[in-house]
Amino acid sequence: MAYLTSDAHVGRSLDRYGEWAEAEVELLSAFVKPGDVVVDVGANIGTHAVPLAAKVGPTGMVLAFEPQRLVHALLTSNLITNGHGHARAVNAAVGASPGSLLVPPIDYGQPGNFGGVALAAAAQGEPVDVLPLDALGLDRLTLLKVDVEGMEAQVLAGAAQTLGRCQPVVYLEHNAEQPAPAALEPLLALGYSLRWHFSPFFRSANFANATENVFGPMVDANVLALPPTLRAVGAAFPEVLGATDTAATALARTAR
Repeated sequence: MAYLTSDAHVGRSLDRYGEWAEAEVELLSAFVKPGDVVVDVGANIGTHAVPLAAKVGPTGMVLAFEPQRLVHALLTSNLITNGHGHARAVNAAVGASPGSLLVPPIDYGQPGNFGGVALAAAAQGEPVDVLPLDALGLDRLTLLKVDVEGMEAQVLAGAAQTLGRCQPVVYLEHNAEQPAPAALEPLLALGYSLRWHFSPFFRSANFANATENVFGPMVDANVLALPPTLRAVGAAFPEVLGATDTAATALARTAR
């Protein structure tokens, strides 16, 4: 995997442990099989897209969207280097309707969390196209992963027809301290069962067998949205208690 050593989360983890968010990769890989279609919105350098492309194989397809031009270049390199020509890396953002956004100026030579760049409020920077997922006209979709730093509601709004038609598993990052009902209500309205999945930054059983935890107790909070046909699978995960539930309150419940 090609990565930025200045990246404080993804790059640092790959450098020390040979992995990033492996708990997420393992979970999502369990939902896909050869021939399936996966969409990864906010793919970063491909830590999820690469293994998912391996799982769906050449008869399947992975569409990986990444708006940062330099990061998209690394994503493309990682897919090609790992032999996944059936996967497509798209240098674009995903939203509710066609348009454009600005990627804010980023100094990749300085330490930073390049997977946590928010686009919605940028007033200056490099323009990038915005595409709604419904414009793809997908006739099938097994898994939709969304990691877009505050644009989750817009992504789902632009995928309403696809979600209703294909009923994919949806994996939605939700680290925000404030509730985000606009992102969760559309999934509940479609009959999805919502569960929390907390992915630790550090795994003791990491690929590099490194024992030092440089991240401490940090976890990435995500909502695992399961369609009615997979509702029973969610029993092992903490329930999302309505559209205004947050990761902080859910973690507090699980700690009791």
